[in-house]
Amino acid sequence: MAGIGEWIKRKRFATAGHVGMLEERMAAISSEIGELRDSSAQTQDAVTQTQDAVTQTQDAVTQTLRHVGELEKTAADTREAAAFARRALEISTAGDGISLATSEHERKSDEEWFAAHYVDAADQLLGFIAASGLGIGGREVADVGSGDGIIDLALATRGAPSRLVGFDVSPTDVGELQLAAQAAGVDGVPDNLSFAESGIDSIPAADESFDVVVTWSVFEHVSEPLAMLKEIRRILRPDGFLFLQLWPFYYSDHGGHLWLTHGGGFPHLLSPNDEIIASLEGKTGTDARRPADDEYLSLNRLTLNELHELMREAGLGVRRAELISETVNLPNDISADLPLSDLLTSGVKLLAVPSPV
Repeated sequence: MAGIGEWIKRKRFATAGHVGMLEERMAAISSEIGELRDSSAQTQDAVTQTQDAVTQTQDAVTQTLRHVGELEKTAADTREAAAFARRALEISTAGDGISLATSEHERKSDEEWFAAHYVDAADQLLGFIAASGLGIGGREVADVGSGDGIIDLALATRGAPSRLVGFDVSPTDVGELQLAAQAAGVDGVPDNLSFAESGIDSIPAADESFDVVVTWSVFEHVSEPLAMLKEIRRILRPDGFLFLQLWPFYYSDHGGHLWLTHGGGFPHLLSPNDEIIASLEGKTGTDARRPADDEYLSLNRLTLNELHELMREAGLGVRRAELISETVNLPNDISADLPLSDLLTSGVKLLAVPSPV
């Protein structure tokens, strides 16, 4: 019995020692858990601080982008204002009214013509688009009525579209454009610019094949404006837009395109049509590539309200617009018969988007 008692005593002693070891181990584990909790809390604090820093960085980026947008809009507005300022320099006071200076009634030299389109027109076009929060950089662009191609050359080099196609019923002469560019010290036709022949009421392009369509001083000559507007709507992608500039409207002071042959003062509204046509025979139009009588007969006499109605019918909704007007003297012979809004609205710049089908 004494042997059993001694064994039990030794066993209890060993068990007590083992329990002590387990308690020490549990204490160590508890300490580790505490340290891990402290580390987790520190990590969570670090994560929170990092998230706060990310949020602050995102806010800073947003503010910077907003500031950049404001600066771009200011720059665009400045370019646009500069273009109008250049035009204003050509205005002079005559008697008790305002009329265009003599230089405006003279044909521009090749250098002046190139600058008026490569610089002034392109500045206004790009500036208006930028002021709308948009751009043509990296996008596919179509120009309806490319003419001599000078504006398209400016857009392709300065606006950096991925592709620009100039459409016209009289195909643009690329060789002449190259020569004009070289004479002006401008690089030749870039790879992203090409030209194609269009119909009077059709554009040879697939549905929804362009992000942007532009047209400059063309729509007063378009014989089928509704059909052409529908074509523009067809080739525009759903998220695309149209920039349209029309100058001059027919019933405005210079609406007859007669400033080189007849000066200002509404000559096309004060003289019989057959007399106007006879006086233009053998003369060159405001576009030196075109006979004056052909240019005059091409005018469709659209008004601003009629243009707007046609655009709505074609599925194009105007989102931004700027009227172009001038101070003029109104002859009694016409001011009593025609709406004042038609006589004073010499042009418009507008931006439109495809309406939902």
